[in-house]
Amino acid sequence: MKIDGFVSGTNFGTIVAVKTSHKGSKGLMELQVGTMTTRACQTFLTMAEIEMRRAERYRIFVSLLVLDLSILQEIVPDRTAELVDRLVDLAATRIRCTDSIAATDPYRVALLFPETPRQSAMLAAHRLTDMVRHVLSEETGKAVDAIIPVEIVSYPDAAGAKTLAKALQDLAQKSRN
Repeated sequence: MKIDGFVSGTNFGTIVAVKTSHKGSKGLMELQVGTMTTRACQTFLTMAEIEMRRAERYRIFVSLLVLDLSILQEIVPDRTAELVDRLVDLAATRIRCTDSIAATDPYRVALLFPETPRQSAMLAAHRLTDMVRHVLSEETGKAVDAIIPVEIVSYPDAAGAKTLAKALQDLAQKSRN
């Protein structure tokens, strides 16, 4: 499914293409996301900048995780776009309602984790790359042990070589190309 939008928590009032289905008393939501347009990617980047300012103001953590899924071209070249959409859909169901996810270009998926330190973002990255490998194994019918490149930047973070502001600039530049 191709849509213009991104998935975000309800506290921002900007959930796009969310289909609600009330299962039990929790009112679970089925999240549907697709390939981003430039306008929607700019919305995601705007949300990331807002979270960055909030983190600076209140001295809280925020982490940005970018998955590079270009390996899909080598493993399933005929269904790469379809598989990226499927992985984004699946990842969207496995993040908190305060987190955001966006496919920023055909092979890069960005996730924003407010109030999340680098260590927790690293755990999320591990779970997400395991999920990608599992889906690839299902698709190909054989075990896939591919390395999925992940970039993680956090604020505040003395361990990272790249600042969150620089990472957002790079993400915006790559989404324009």
